Amino acid sequence: TKLNLLEARDNTKLAMEQARNELESFIFEFKEKLFEDITEKLSTEAERTKIREALVDAADWLDDEGFDAEEKVLKEKLKHLKTLSNDLQLRLDEEEKRPKAITSILQSLNMSKVFIDSMKNLPDAKDIYSQKDFKDIEKIYIETKDWLGEKWKKQNESEPSQTPVMLSKDILYQQGKLDREMLYLINKAKYYVPKPKPKVNTTEKSNETKMKVENATEYNRNDTEELEPDENVEQGTHTAKMGGETGSEKVKEQDIRSGVEEKVIKSENK
Repeated sequence: TKLNLLEARDNTKLAMEQARNELESFIFEFKEKLFEDITEKLSTEAERTKIREALVDAADWLDDEGFDAEEKVLKEKLKHLKTLSNDLQLRLDEEEKRPKAITSILQSLNMSKVFIDSMKNLPDAKDIYSQKDFKDIEKIYIETKDWLGEKWKKQNESEPSQTPVMLSKDILYQQGKLDREMLYLINKAKYYVPKPKPKVNTTEKSNETKMKVENATEYNRNDTEELEPDENVEQGTHTAKMGGETGSEKVKEQDIRSGVEEKVIKSENK
């Protein structure tokens, strides 16, 4: 219908204007960027000249035959300019992102070192962690540290105008491996439940103690009965006497029993 045709024409015009604005914005912003100090540091004069000429040509084209260009043509022009300036844009992006990524991975390395030292001193470390856990975290820590040192050295030795040797995405990837391993071990300790200690059977222990007391008492009683009475001791205080036990004998047996019980109980507590 006519209404649909008008709507389609409006959508086409809107898309064309949007593509034109995107192209104009890119040309203007990158022209300004080429005069910045950081851009001069990260590029050669020949590279900047080539990009600048392409931007000028695209701007002139827009003001002339490209004024009524279709959306597809405008997008192709923008794609060409981005491809031409992509390497320089990468170096500019990395100059901003890389220092932040390096700071972040250094923090992870420091935290991992502290964690490795502390996890070995945990009270239940042998129950919480296996030998493989210790080996894995130490292996990843060493690999990450060595990788960072090697790449950092190569990056500092390379020319600023060259493609970066050390990319922020690679730094974050290495850091991610270390962080995941450390988090795994932290959670093992966090959710560890100690094994319950076996319960002591108080009844059996009491019976065992009583039996030991009785045996020890009987042993001491036998030793006492074998003693010969001292002629210088009065008859009523003899420790062994024919025809029955005296009061002193009973007191002595009671003292022996008390002493044995005390020794047995102390040995049980130990």
